[in-house]
Parts: sequence; C-alpha cells; structure tokens
Amino acid sequence: MIEQIEFLKSHFEKDDLMGHELAVLILQKQERARQGQIRALCMKKIQFNERRRLQRLKQGIPKYTKLQACIKIQATVRGFLQRRRTEKQRSDEFSFLDMQYLPTTKSNIAEKAFINSRKRIILQKENETLLLNALNENEKRVMEQQGPVILEKIENKIRDWIVTKKNNNWDFPRFSRHG
Repeated sequence: MIEQIEFLKSHFEKDDLMGHELAVLILQKQERARQGQIRALCMKKIQFNERRRLQRLKQGIPKYTKLQACIKIQATVRGFLQRRRTEKQRSDEFSFLDMQYLPTTKSNIAEKAFINSRKRIILQKENETLLLNALNENEKRVMEQQGPVILEKIENKIRDWIVTKKNNNWDFPRFSRHG
C-alpha cells in the first residue's frame, strides 16, 4: 500500500487529476493481485486436500479395537438420529407457525438437481423439434415462393453472358473427346 502511495505521489502533484490510462493500470494491477490471491488460496486448499487424501491412502483402513469401533459406530448412529430428530422438530415448529419449511438436505438438493436436469432435457428436445420444423417450413416457403424467381434470374444471367460473348465474336470452347 505504501508503495502505491509513493508511486502516485511521484506521478502527480496535489492538484493534478489521475490520468485515465494510469487509473486503468492501477485497477488492473489491483484486480490481478486479488485474483492471484484467490487462486493461491484455492491451490493451497487443493494441495492440502490432496495431501490428506494421499496420507489416508498410505495409512489404509484404520485399525480400531472393538471398543473404539463401537464408539465410532455409536457416534455415527447417534449423530444421524439426532439430525433426523432435529429435522422433524424444525418441520413441526414451522407447521405450528404456519410457515413453509424447505429442508436443505443433500438428498433433497440432489433430487431437485436431477428433476431440473430432466426438465432441461425435455425443454431442449421440444425446442429442437420446433427449430427443425421452422427450418423445414422456411425451406419449403423459399422453394415455393422464391425458388422459381431465383432460377429465372440465374437463367437470365447465363443467357446475358452467352449473348455478350457471342457479340464479342467469342466461340464456344471445343473439347476433344480424347482428353
């Protein structure tokens, strides 16, 4: 920050306004620095997760005593049951207050994503059929209405070309049959 202030002081006097190009350069520098910091944090997180994954692979399946395994299983089951009870209490409370409760469980989100993807596929197919029908209609319309006009224009151009070449004493090329 101090470097930037010194940089600005060296380029401007008190009453001078910052030039457009310099302002753009400073903004670009700041934005690139911000993006670099975000990218560095992201890379750090990715590397940390990768190290953790490799460490778990090296360790293999954790070896628990019977007591440790029981405690781990109990903790998992109790956590699951408590989350289910909390979810039910929350929905009961919302229904008591006449409010709409929208649970945000992972399965619910996954189901919504699946349903939305199916809707998108169906909509895309409908739009594709509409597009193909419209293209076919346009092609038919052009062939029926403008086709003869275009063909006549092409024939007239060929006739005009032949007439102009004939008037200029041009002979049609003769091609040998033994080419």
